Amino acid sequence: MSFEITSILSDNMVLQREKPINIWGKDRVGEEITATLDGTSATTVTAEDGSWQLVLEAQNAGGPYVLKITGSETKRIENILVGEVWFCSGQSNMGMAVVSCDNQDDEINAANNPNIRHIAIPNLVAGAPKFNTGGSWQICNSETVASFSAAAYFFAKKLYAELQVPIGIIHSSWGGTPAEAWISRESLESDNELNYLVELWDKNIEESEEKILAHSETINAWAKTAIQAEANNEIIPGMPGLDVPASSPWRSSGLFNAMVAPVLNYTIRGFLWYQGESNADRACEYRNLFRTLIRDWRKNWNEELPFYFVQLAAWQKSASEPRDNAWAELQEAQTLALQEPNTGMAVISDVGEQHDIHPQNKQTVGERLALNALAQLYGQPIEYSGPVYKSHEVNGNEITIEFEHALGLHCSQQLHGFAVAAENKKFVWATAQIKSDKIILKSPIDSPVEIRYNWDTFPHSSIYNAAKLPMNLFRTDDWERITKGTRFE
Repeated sequence: MSFEITSILSDNMVLQREKPINIWGKDRVGEEITATLDGTSATTVTAEDGSWQLVLEAQNAGGPYVLKITGSETKRIENILVGEVWFCSGQSNMGMAVVSCDNQDDEINAANNPNIRHIAIPNLVAGAPKFNTGGSWQICNSETVASFSAAAYFFAKKLYAELQVPIGIIHSSWGGTPAEAWISRESLESDNELNYLVELWDKNIEESEEKILAHSETINAWAKTAIQAEANNEIIPGMPGLDVPASSPWRSSGLFNAMVAPVLNYTIRGFLWYQGESNADRACEYRNLFRTLIRDWRKNWNEELPFYFVQLAAWQKSASEPRDNAWAELQEAQTLALQEPNTGMAVISDVGEQHDIHPQNKQTVGERLALNALAQLYGQPIEYSGPVYKSHEVNGNEITIEFEHALGLHCSQQLHGFAVAAENKKFVWATAQIKSDKIILKSPIDSPVEIRYNWDTFPHSSIYNAAKLPMNLFRTDDWERITKGTRFE
């Protein structure tokens, strides 16, 4: 085995400040490995499988530094900064690049901050955890920023403006992928509600192997036909293809193995997550699935790291009458994940686009994620959440609702989005009025018992607090969801 370190440990990287720094790789069995960074060193010996890992002392923010690693060979990693490092993942809305966001030309031309660095993990699928990732660290400037994850970049930009320390973004996303693709096999198998996802893919892979064996006979027959056609100077027919499920990015744990596992040793501050669209038809299942992902990543990083995520934006048409819908159920499932400790959610119901599932206003997305980090992690005395339902009281046909995070409660346009229902479970629109930090509903029906707000695919979000953060959707009923029992097939 030759000397090797993973590509994420490379020139221009950002290392996490104020935490022990993990360095790892491979070399010949029994080889002594020494790493030196800014005057601090650590030494280890490779294990029987050739792997090695060592830990350097925590560093304060700063740089640039050089990391020297010596084993059977010597490797120098240059232009290293030490600051805050975030692992950013999800599907296409996390993947949307700066070049595709609002005001892209201005953003690109203004991007000249060598203290912000970005590495994109290549899109790969694997059946078992991989060692390496590929990719390289890019310094933020007008030549490079166009390809950066827009949501992650605007998060980093806001963080740097407030903290004045280097910011590193590890960007690992793949459009159209479900959450189960990003969770380890171990965590899926150990959950009685989710282990069917592993069993289903195992069955698909087994069947695909049988198809491959059968397909070889088809290929042999094609080869004979192609040889004869070539001899007769005829057009050679195309080779028959075969879909192999094992290579699908939808495969359970496939992206965890290829795009998460290789960076598990990298010391980071926390996670950013922007996903859910591909699980909307299984919103009830997502309640457990998403929280399983959060716990899984924390377990694999061996730390209860902060986990901040983006709630799905509004999309498609508004409903003329109150109705059940899977999109709202997925947003509710995301909200329920806030029950996990050290989490935060960016509500972006006011930046959605009716005809595009990918809102271009990623500036607001990144900045609202940053508010969560600045307030909850870095200790800034700022508001990070919009109004959140707390309680309600019914008095005849009038309902008084109280909220948390409601200082400066106001409406940017006409107040709407509230629906009420009696015991018959039929929701109708209610009129609303703001009184201080409360909202008073007047019901058009007798004996209202339950309330919903913004329970729609494209609600007209208009209620904010003084920090200009929108109110999150909510429901007070626990009536059966339309996605209950829906599973992946």
